[in-house]
Amino acid sequence: MDEGPLEILLDGPHSAAWNMALDETLLETPGAWFRVYRWWPRTLSLGYFQKVGDFERERTRLPWIRRPTGGGAILHDDEWTLSLALPIQSLGRQVSQSYLPLHRAVRSALEALGVPLAPPPSDTAPGIDSHARPRTPWCFNDPISLDLLSPDGRKVFGSAQRRRGDRVLHHGSLILSPAPETPRAGFAKPFPNKTLPLLLAQTLSQTLGLPPRLHLRLPPPLCAKADSLARTKFSAPSWNKKR
Repeated sequence: MDEGPLEILLDGPHSAAWNMALDETLLETPGAWFRVYRWWPRTLSLGYFQKVGDFERERTRLPWIRRPTGGGAILHDDEWTLSLALPIQSLGRQVSQSYLPLHRAVRSALEALGVPLAPPPSDTAPGIDSHARPRTPWCFNDPISLDLLSPDGRKVFGSAQRRRGDRVLHHGSLILSPAPETPRAGFAKPFPNKTLPLLLAQTLSQTLGLPPRLHLRLPPPLCAKADSLARTKFSAPSWNKKR
């Protein structure tokens, strides 16, 4: 059966509320969607299950938001954020295996640019230990076996999911350089990355076996729905302070 194309949105920087609203819109929109974007201004995001009381100091100094996906807190600064929204069957219903396509695509794209990474887990390594409820407050202080690491052991890419009905939203963060608040997160040395978003989209399309369809601008109906969600949900204390 024809699963349709991978709809590709190579986006720019947006506010935290709008970024999360558009990603939730993609989760609720039929088809397979892949979006690459940034944040402005730099923002702290908490995983869905985290408690706001654990981040009192950071929340007084930074804009912040609660993500619809799980995992630990992330300081979004010099970073490419990835969101993949599609039917669960396209990734596989087993959570541990559903992380593989995006992580493999990111590894392949970075290796194509000559970016050094630590070797992936061997085929004989234990099963992937994904955890929506993190063991430590900060996502990039808590690598799992599938995360991408630099050769010196720095976590440079991690991800988390949210499943709703027969669809899944998969968030990934590729930290290009460390923020002052999280000095061990991301690459220690910068590398040319302007071509990375398109390369990521092409590689993921191949990994999923879906033909790519690049949108030159965000579809207006998606933007209209995201505008509404940004105002009514992702800017509201009832969402951000729910835990």
